[in-house]
Amino acid sequence: MFGSVPFSLFLISIWISAHPHLIEIDRNPNMTNFIRTHYQWNETGNGQIWIPWVNGTKWNLGTWWNPLWVNNQSAYTFGINNHTFCNPRKDETFKHRWTTSIYRSSQLYSSVQTSLRYGVLFVFLPFVFNSFLLAKSLVIQNQTLTSVVIGTLYFCNEIFLHISYFSVTTLHVTFEEDYIPYSSIYFSIAMILSIFKLMLRNFTETLGISTIVRSIGVFILIVAHEPLTTSVQDFVDHVYCDTFVSPTICYLELACILVLFFNNLYDVQQTNVVHLVVSQTIHDVNIQKMAKKSVFRRVKS
Repeated sequence: MFGSVPFSLFLISIWISAHPHLIEIDRNPNMTNFIRTHYQWNETGNGQIWIPWVNGTKWNLGTWWNPLWVNNQSAYTFGINNHTFCNPRKDETFKHRWTTSIYRSSQLYSSVQTSLRYGVLFVFLPFVFNSFLLAKSLVIQNQTLTSVVIGTLYFCNEIFLHISYFSVTTLHVTFEEDYIPYSSIYFSIAMILSIFKLMLRNFTETLGISTIVRSIGVFILIVAHEPLTTSVQDFVDHVYCDTFVSPTICYLELACILVLFFNNLYDVQQTNVVHLVVSQTIHDVNIQKMAKKSVFRRVKS
């Protein structure tokens, strides 16, 4: 369950993100253009606007829709909330692209963000426990100060790594606008911790095919770090109404996902050979002795 459910959720989010998405401009363009042309600011200075209406009356409009009418943005529905706004691109050449961004899709479509978020939550505890098993087996096998340091760093890194994953897949450009300016920082931290995870994992094994392949994964993450972080910050600054990106960004996102997927899959396979042995403590023995003397003990017939 802890493998098939998150795997299915991640596949769903990638499948939805793979389809070209473009938020359609307002359903009532005539009304929107009329308001944008004729609106006036309320004299009370409360941030509201009004438009002239029938018989010389004024129609006061709520501040919620100011981004649509005043800032010329477009509204889109995210989940059950329709007060989310994005900026249509002035450059129409982006429509000819076919490559999309998973991160941008998660900001425009709740189905993508929800799938990613629950996928991360499903694997949080199993992967942290898996890292503990790897770290503990490393210490038991080597029994050196170096193994203790590497094992501790690997376990702690895994905890902070999944917290950063959760932050990236949870924050939204509108609902968490107080934190979203730092979204590129959270994303950068997640990338750096992912690199550290692969590097520390290499120290737990002897040189072989797995360490060589993992080193290639480290190289891919290092190369992808700057362009992907820049792409995230660009979307946070502009909040485009589409998910289109350059092919380079799309391929780098997929490459990073594949690197992390196969590394985690390998780690899970490695821990399958680990057997947990639970031994009795003195406290357990005392409880058993008390149970034998209890009046509730089973009597032979």
